[in-house]
Amino acid sequence: METIEFTAIEKSLIHDVVTVFEFIASGKRKGLIDEGRLSQLLGERFQSRFIHTKAESDEWLLKWRANSNIEMPWDFGSWVDALMESEVELESIDVDHEGCGCIRFTQLAWPTGGIAAIEEIVRIYDGRVENDSAI
Repeated sequence: METIEFTAIEKSLIHDVVTVFEFIASGKRKGLIDEGRLSQLLGERFQSRFIHTKAESDEWLLKWRANSNIEMPWDFGSWVDALMESEVELESIDVDHEGCGCIRFTQLAWPTGGIAAIEEIVRIYDGRVENDSAI
C-alpha cells in the first residue's frame, strides 16, 4: 500500500480534510464524485483554491505564457476528473491532533497518473506533503 505523508494541517481544519477525503474516496468507489456537493464541503476553499470560470482560466493562461514556471491552481472540474480517472483505490486518511498524517491508497497501475490530484487534498488545507511513496 502506498502512502502520502503530510504535516501542517491546522487543528481546526483536521475534521474538514478528513471529511473531504472520505467524500472523494466514497465517490470514487461508487464511480461518481458529486462536484456540487464537493464544492459545498470545500466551502471558501472551493473559491480560493480552484479555477472555476473561462475568464479565470484565460487569465491564468496569460500568466503562464508570460512565465511558465508559475504554479497554477487546478481547474476544479479537471481536479475531480483526475481523481476519478486515477488508477488508485483510496483506502484511508489518518490525521493526528498535531495536523500530521497519512493518506493510504493502492496503486492499480504503474506508473499512475492522478497522484498530484490526491496530494492536492492536503494542499487545499495548507498542508505540506512530506513524502509520497507512489511510483
